[in-house]
Amino acid sequence: MREIENESGAQHNPKRLPFDRDVFEEYISGGPYLEYVVWPVMFLHQGGPMLGKGVAHGTREAIGRLDDEHLTWKTAE
Repeated sequence: MREIENESGAQHNPKRLPFDRDVFEEYISGGPYLEYVVWPVMFLHQGGPMLGKGVAHGTREAIGRLDDEHLTWKTAE
């Protein structure tokens, strides 16, 4: 597993945010942690009422992984 290096040179593994079911519907699979957002949540204005829930993919992994597959575009041959 690769680690992220910040400006100070220290390395760390990114921790995932908790999956908030009040704000997001699950996409494909669920879990206690947020992996990525498919469709963002919509609010009327900042701090205002929610117009519609977002859609997000959940995961069971608390720590994010960065590998080459997530960092490059795949092209059709």
